Amino acid sequence: MGGFAEQDDPDAGWGAVHASLNRYAEQGGAANLAAAIDALRGHAEPGGEEHGALANLTLGILLLLRIMPEGMMTLGEPDAASALRLFSDWTPLKDDAARGDLKEGIFRLRRGLDDDHLPAGARPLGRMCLGTALMLRAGLGMEGTDASADFGQALSLIREAQSAGSLPDSIAGIRPHGLLQTLTGLTAGKLAADERERGIDPAIVRARLETSLDALGKAQAELADHAFGAFVASELGATLAQRAVITGQVNDLDKAWKQVSDALAEMDRSDHLLHGHPVHDDVLRTLAGLAVSNAAYTFEPARIDELVELSARVRKRTVSSDPRVKARDDFLAGMIWMLRSLRDGSRADESVAIEHLRKAAEGIHPDDDLALSVVGVLGALLFDRHGRKGGFDDAAAAGLYFETAARVLREREDGERGLGSLEEVAVLGLGTYVRVVRGWRVRDADLVEAALADLRPLAAGLPDDHAWRAVVRTALGIGTIARAVLRRESEGIGVGAGILAEEAERAAAGVSEGSMPGRMAALVADTAGRLMRGGGALAAWAIISDDGPRLDRAIELIELSLDERLAAGHPAPATPARLHWALAVARLVRRDRLRGLGQDAQDDLWSALASLERARELTDGHPGDPARAAVLQRLARLYREIGDTDRATDAGMAAMRAHGQDVLVQSDPESALTVARGAAPLARAMAAWCLAVGRHEDAVAALELGRGLVLHVATETRTLPEVLKPIRPDLAERWQVELASAPSTAAWENNGEETPATELLGELLQSEPPNDLRSQTVEVLNDQVRTAPSIESIARALRLVDTDALAYLIRDPDGTAGALVIRATGTTSWVPLPALKDDGAGTLAEFVSAADAVRMATADDAAVARRDAAIGALCGWAGAAFRPLLDEVLGWGLAGTPRLTLVPYGDLGLVPWHAATLGADGRRVVLHEAVITYAVSARQLIDVAGRRGPDPDAPRVFVANPSGDHFFWNARAVGGLVKHYYPSAVRYGRPRGTADGAGTPDEVLSWLPGGTRSPVASVLHFGCHAAAIQPAARSYLELAGGKRLEVRRILHLARNRRPGKPGGLIILCACSSDHARQDYDEALTPATALLESGAATVIGARWEVFDRPTALLIFTFHHHLHEGHAPAEALRLAQLWMLDRQRRPPPTMPPMLADESASDDLANPATWGAFVLLGAPSPAIPEEHDPR
Repeated sequence: MGGFAEQDDPDAGWGAVHASLNRYAEQGGAANLAAAIDALRGHAEPGGEEHGALANLTLGILLLLRIMPEGMMTLGEPDAASALRLFSDWTPLKDDAARGDLKEGIFRLRRGLDDDHLPAGARPLGRMCLGTALMLRAGLGMEGTDASADFGQALSLIREAQSAGSLPDSIAGIRPHGLLQTLTGLTAGKLAADERERGIDPAIVRARLETSLDALGKAQAELADHAFGAFVASELGATLAQRAVITGQVNDLDKAWKQVSDALAEMDRSDHLLHGHPVHDDVLRTLAGLAVSNAAYTFEPARIDELVELSARVRKRTVSSDPRVKARDDFLAGMIWMLRSLRDGSRADESVAIEHLRKAAEGIHPDDDLALSVVGVLGALLFDRHGRKGGFDDAAAAGLYFETAARVLREREDGERGLGSLEEVAVLGLGTYVRVVRGWRVRDADLVEAALADLRPLAAGLPDDHAWRAVVRTALGIGTIARAVLRRESEGIGVGAGILAEEAERAAAGVSEGSMPGRMAALVADTAGRLMRGGGALAAWAIISDDGPRLDRAIELIELSLDERLAAGHPAPATPARLHWALAVARLVRRDRLRGLGQDAQDDLWSALASLERARELTDGHPGDPARAAVLQRLARLYREIGDTDRATDAGMAAMRAHGQDVLVQSDPESALTVARGAAPLARAMAAWCLAVGRHEDAVAALELGRGLVLHVATETRTLPEVLKPIRPDLAERWQVELASAPSTAAWENNGEETPATELLGELLQSEPPNDLRSQTVEVLNDQVRTAPSIESIARALRLVDTDALAYLIRDPDGTAGALVIRATGTTSWVPLPALKDDGAGTLAEFVSAADAVRMATADDAAVARRDAAIGALCGWAGAAFRPLLDEVLGWGLAGTPRLTLVPYGDLGLVPWHAATLGADGRRVVLHEAVITYAVSARQLIDVAGRRGPDPDAPRVFVANPSGDHFFWNARAVGGLVKHYYPSAVRYGRPRGTADGAGTPDEVLSWLPGGTRSPVASVLHFGCHAAAIQPAARSYLELAGGKRLEVRRILHLARNRRPGKPGGLIILCACSSDHARQDYDEALTPATALLESGAATVIGARWEVFDRPTALLIFTFHHHLHEGHAPAEALRLAQLWMLDRQRRPPPTMPPMLADESASDDLANPATWGAFVLLGAPSPAIPEEHDPR
């Protein structure tokens, strides 16, 4: 400033300027600085040219000083602590005035430097000050400025000033070269962070970071012997950590940790300049964060212990009220608790960690540089816990956090961007992984494809050594396989298997080299998971492509996934039981392949058996473990293969119970039904094994468990929380949270024959783990899936309903075909039915196809003719198949007509066995020889047998044509029935003038055992439309106003039925009212639902029927009821009447209807064979008083 004193003063005003400057130089202070600035502003322009240049330069310097920390507002030597504030807690542009000072200061400094009259000796200082001002503006990102250009120009100016060699020896006791390098390094780091947030090309961001690291490194070297050097070292460490985050080079974290740790150790000295300074706390925070990151990847116990100590030191600080600071503290605490939980295996610590991280995620601002880390770590931890313990809430919450983070990323982007930071890759990679899983679970190929579209470019841009490469490529491989399976594209399975196998090979190489990741790092590296998934996928592809060497390598990879080094404390990708199961499946495939080549393969057989037994051992005592059913089922079949029927049966029964437990913990009826269906083939196979060695009671148990499981699920329309609420509201509430946003969890469905390849792919794509909630739920609900009834209990039920025997009709792919018969006397027998093995030239399949065609077009004469012909052929085949059983029954020498209840399995349930023809002319059928009724299971028959008959005074209710469609003949039949047999009947529907109501679902339901009426209807007759659809619970009866009475509503009402409440007779004169559209073992139809609701007996139709013949049949049926016959006998007599070409109408039949009774087409089994009786064949419905 002395330049002014040397000038000739052309104006007395310059004296005032000089005085102000001197006063400020000597005394300092904001007021003196302001006075000097004001004096200079008023007199900068007048005077000599050199004088004007110096005035502008000086004014610029003073304006820059005014925005500096208070201790820096001096032309003398500031203190070091004030200088340090430049880089720590200083907020320079806190208001418009400060921003104005910086803007004007840059203008004045430029103006002075641009003036040729500025003395050469003043230029280095001017350049340094202008460079510093531009650095500040670049780092602060002032609106309307180009930070990158400011930074470049600032670097050039500072270098020029340094090269001039005329800078002061120190500033605040700090060498200016070191101070300026520090400012350069920190500004470059700040620019790198800002540019990354704005989506600038990552290459530019990385280059900016290198500039920062270079400058900070030089500053550290320059200031190595100064206390300020500790601060520079800590910032260098923080910048190294920033580079690790951006590039994925996690070895930088170790360097960063050492830098900051050494710096803090320096500051901890009581005589250190920064001891007790606010910067010390900032460095402490930085070190704690780096310790978390470093410990996470190395998992060295010593580092974790240091972290705990650091955490205690951080907590001693004054708690901040700033929500952003609190969120950061929660993040740090969450990370610490997470690492402790991983080190000590504490689930309690894990829960505390997740809670801290949730708070951090809720409190962190989206613009915070830790925001992505917070949601990324929380999402990863939740998704990992889901993968280890189960819990749909974890999977759903992880997906939510990832989606939120991805949205934040999108909002930060300005156009196209390249590969982002470590946490960005984690968020995007794991987020798309969650989407792949969700798409698979809801069977949505498009959803999977959308996730793959995001995964492909992400995976392609990751270098081989990137921390998240394995996770991203694993998601890509699994997603590729999932899409291929959903779209039935086998080539995609090979592509996906190749990706997973490549990752498995990389993991295997790491194991061989001994480069095992730490436990936390295993969340990312997932070595065991990569081996298991790659081996399983490779095995599946080897099976599909019949590639022996590939299968050998797959087995080696799966074996390696069980390596003790991986099992020792590292997060498992799946339960060890699953790994042993997958290994057994692969070995058995190789055994079969080698055996086909004529080679010895016994080693694989026994190794597979040992693996399965080990898997069984690992799942013992863990009810609800979803791996258990698959393990036991495979074990049962293997024991059967080696001829150990006892062990096969034991394992098979255990598998059935495990299936039952799986069913209990499914979230919704559809998912539970999918699981239950998987038990039906095993049940039939087990029955065949037991029958082969004469173990009839075990065969019955197998059949009843399989069918009972499906029936239980099919008739349970409530969700799991609804089931639990009345008995365990606490568990119900937990499941409600668990399932709030959960996708469908239906198990692997291959829609065809199960093969080892589909088993392995199913395990790869659906590996739901066990958890404590599942176990607790199984313990509570275990008795809801009943045990199989005993032979004696079945025999007792047969006697109660006046039936001679129950016969299970079964056929199994192994060649077993016949009837397992239980007599009312308690004896059992096996009757082979060889013709069941083959239904001729696709007779049954043709019937199914033809019947479906009629459902689609009921008025199509050609379709009806085809269907009727198919029924005739089916009845012919059925007669030949049924003949040995009929001969067996007739040989018993029973008094009267034998009475049989049939329980057909699989597609045998479609066959009208009662209409099966016994002669070539088709005029004699099984009904001529026996009374035939049907049951879904013996358990159902036992339940029905325990119901009391209807009240003799209970009303008869008729629902006739409630929808207003054309039921001309049905209306005539109902009119005749009411007139002659049920004059006091309640009538709904048509004709409206005489009806008691429209026939709405509520009106009809009120007459059922769970309804509001008392007594319930003794007879409930429906003349309406019905439809069998999928899912079966949506099948319905169409009532008044087109409203649907769905099966699920009937079942819901059934839960209101009081035990022991009487049950009546229900007649469904409705198409397909006892037809299961696809899953024949499911046996859920309107007829079976009404039986479940409490009815004693239900009559329904197996296919589409027509108005006129149905009206004739049902009127005749009611006529025989009136004559005192039990329902089963009454239906039999009515059907035989239809078959009799010499038939005569009952005298009470309305004349118009009676005129139709001579029609030849009535004898066609298509007109009467559809109707079957379920439930109790007797006692007879009590007769109403006849007023005649």
